[in-house]
Amino acid sequence: MRTTDNSGAKMYAVEIEQIHTDISKMMAETAKLNSEASWYPIIVAVGIMGGTAAVLAGIAAFVNAFSE
Repeated sequence: MRTTDNSGAKMYAVEIEQIHTDISKMMAETAKLNSEASWYPIIVAVGIMGGTAAVLAGIAAFVNAFSE
């Protein structure tokens, strides 16, 4: 005669719930990374433009100092 033991089924349900929790965490992290990744090209472009403006301002000041 076989006894009906639900501990295996309960353990299986707990494992499934843990997997669902892990998937939810990974989906949230992926969404965060995707939203951050969309800003990186903008930040790089602003940095390049700022650096170019600083170099050009320095050159203009240097040329202006010797033209007087």
